[in-house]
Amino acid sequence: MNPYTKIWTKTSATIDFLLENGLSTSLLNLNFLIAGLTASLLSVGEDKVFATFGVAGGLVFLLFQTVLIWLALKFLLPYMYLLIGKMWNGKATFHQMALIVSLAFIPEVIYLTYVLVLFAVSGEIIEVNYLIRLIGWVFTIRILVIGIAKVQGFNYVFALMNLFLPAIILGVLGLLLGVLNN
Repeated sequence: MNPYTKIWTKTSATIDFLLENGLSTSLLNLNFLIAGLTASLLSVGEDKVFATFGVAGGLVFLLFQTVLIWLALKFLLPYMYLLIGKMWNGKATFHQMALIVSLAFIPEVIYLTYVLVLFAVSGEIIEVNYLIRLIGWVFTIRILVIGIAKVQGFNYVFALMNLFLPAIILGVLGLLLGVLNN
């Protein structure tokens, strides 16, 4: 079963299949790398890094940022979902949670393709269209809620709380850090 094609319409069946059979480590890492590369490319386009540091400096920055995002997405995010789920007696393992988070980044393939096609045509890194981003977010949240509910043994309400509580915590921390820096 190809998760890149089946996750869109048969989310639950795809997750069940991959939980039973596993996802290869290379595909797991590929999803996180694609998400990291997409975020890095979009931030490099906004920050004008290549204009500031030149091509070599921009590529080093892009590589460094991609690796940092990959590490955060592969280890920090699944661990946060796992930790929050344990508060409600969730049953997931770290590997299962990493698999679910990895599957949730499949819409990033569309973003990366969109950014690269526009870059090839215009020579500029252009932000992803908001409609495409919104559709991707809907699918990402759907994959995460169904996946978290399956691996943690929760209903969808607890899965939503498990999904959004880390976002709220990180948002509050970000606001506090922003206030403290000013």
